[in-house]
Amino acid sequence: MPEVLENVQIKSEEPVEDGDLKTKADDLYLDIAADSLKKTGDRLQDSLQKLATLAAALAGGGFVVRDDLMSVYWRVGTILVFLFSLVFAVLGTKPAPAEFQLDHIGQCRNFAVRTWERKWCWLRVSMATFLLAFLIALIGLVVRQISPQATNPS
Repeated sequence: MPEVLENVQIKSEEPVEDGDLKTKADDLYLDIAADSLKKTGDRLQDSLQKLATLAAALAGGGFVVRDDLMSVYWRVGTILVFLFSLVFAVLGTKPAPAEFQLDHIGQCRNFAVRTWERKWCWLRVSMATFLLAFLIALIGLVVRQISPQATNPS
């Protein structure tokens, strides 16, 4: 896990000397960074919730349950991987235990960084399994089209 430093300075295009005024570009970059920091947690949470909804919807219906598109083995594999994606996304939306003091800025910053890292991790894992489910379904469709009799278990 990357270490969060207490004394972090934002670099600008032009060096700011002691006693000189900041440039407009410095103010713009500081505003953008502050806005991004405020919205990162909400955007990660929203992404995980939307991915969980989408994975649940795809696991439960549509092309996966139709018998004429792919064999039962490919359908079950696709559904299971969609469900794994759903589980990973839900795990990412769980709140993190807040073990810090609000009057200690270092602890607050470290908590935010750990929370964002955890959410990013679960989002990446959930997206990977989500895409894997589509790959399994695509392979199942192709196999069924290549040899329709060989993929029928009956």
